[in-house]
Amino acid sequence: MNQGLEQVLFHYILKNPDLAEKCKPEFFSISYIRELFAILKPYVLQYQSYPKVEQAIELVRVSEISDEVKQYLTPDTMHTFWNVNDTIASYDDDWLMNSVKAFLSWQTLMTGFRHAVTYIKTVQSDVTIDNYEDLVNTARTILSQQTIVDFNDTGAGLDIYNPENHKTKQLQRFQSGYDFIDYCSKGGYWSGSLWVFLGAPKAGKSRLLQNLCAQSMKMGDDCAYVSLELQEEIILQRMGANLFDINIDHYDDVANDEVLMRTKISDFQNRMIGVKPGQLDVKTFPTSATSVSEVETWLLKEEERISLVLKKSFKFKNVFIDYINILKNSRNPNSENTYMKIKQIAEDLRAMGQRNGWCIITATQTKQNSWNTGDIDMSGAAESSALAATVDMMFGIITDVMMNANHECFIKILANRVNGKVNERKRFIIDEDHMRLSEDMTATIIKDEDLQDFVQKSKEILKNSSQFASKPTVQSAPLQVAPQLDITENHIMENNIFQNDFTGKAEFGG
Repeated sequence: MNQGLEQVLFHYILKNPDLAEKCKPEFFSISYIRELFAILKPYVLQYQSYPKVEQAIELVRVSEISDEVKQYLTPDTMHTFWNVNDTIASYDDDWLMNSVKAFLSWQTLMTGFRHAVTYIKTVQSDVTIDNYEDLVNTARTILSQQTIVDFNDTGAGLDIYNPENHKTKQLQRFQSGYDFIDYCSKGGYWSGSLWVFLGAPKAGKSRLLQNLCAQSMKMGDDCAYVSLELQEEIILQRMGANLFDINIDHYDDVANDEVLMRTKISDFQNRMIGVKPGQLDVKTFPTSATSVSEVETWLLKEEERISLVLKKSFKFKNVFIDYINILKNSRNPNSENTYMKIKQIAEDLRAMGQRNGWCIITATQTKQNSWNTGDIDMSGAAESSALAATVDMMFGIITDVMMNANHECFIKILANRVNGKVNERKRFIIDEDHMRLSEDMTATIIKDEDLQDFVQKSKEILKNSSQFASKPTVQSAPLQVAPQLDITENHIMENNIFQNDFTGKAEFGG
């Protein structure tokens, strides 16, 4: 960077306190600018204003910098240097801001590398087979955390007595593509929030995340899908089967025909009338060996890369993490405390979303005693209390043998930070051929209390039916389907809801 541009950036940064806070004196290559920035930065942060030349001259005079630098920074020199500020108006503001971002990002990266190298040199003689993992993780953490600069302005706090502050502005919702999800959350996702979907092994956690991602793309939102379990090709093929209407069993045949595949993609894009489908970036990381900070570093680099390709600023809106339990806890990598692991990873994920304006959507696994049951609640999460304190929204995936046979599942709201809607569920239909999950628009939303009332009435009906069945003159009528709940006798009997120890919730099958 030439001296003239560095002088311009010096003044521009000082005129923006949020940028001054991110900048360090050592970032400047010119010695007198380094010294001057070190003197003026505390003033700018304290008074949130750009110092006049007279103030700068006085601050230099009373500072403890070397006599050599003081002799150079004379009042005449300072007046000349302050004239550079008058030229800033002639620059395009977007170009200046992008130049400052490039300057701060690069210098922050170099500083992080230097700190990491210093740490490595300090510990390299102490590396053993017992501690190498901790040392490597620490070095990686230094690199990932100290090489990132955040340009999101957190702004001032809000005054409760100002009516304008009570309007929803920063938490503007954007639709998920599923009415039930939007109904539970007052309109959909919002930036900086953490969403978790709870399900048993093979309950369809990945399929649900992929469908949520596909729906977001249909809404025009740019997404990243990070997997710690499935290979990238599997994810892309599942997403392609869903979006491009390709039978998953015949996917390879279609994909190997480039002309046909282009036609399928083009048909999908043409169907999105009035909406440009969102971007999707898919990345697989090693299971249990990847931390939140490493994921964040990759996401930020991808935003920069895509911005260069598109020649305009690009940001992800939704980030899907498949899934939270198999992320590495960089804070305590060797801890066997699963509560602390999930708590800290959840906190790190939510902080990552808040820093970068992303909505983070992930999944977690239930306890073993919650597998193949017809209901689910917060206690089904292996680390429910750890997650409940951190997540903004938590949903459960309800499925059992009968539901699988019927190609259906239920999504239930378990924890809700924005309103009182909890313990309500909705039926979803599974299209196995296209890995597609569709909300049953004909089904009603079922509350737990309504479900328990229906089960009790059904119990009484079956009891009365069994009494009449012993009399040869009376033929018992089969239990009819309850249309508003989509529950049949098979649902009830398959899941043994009329056991003597029936509690009304844990073993219901539909």
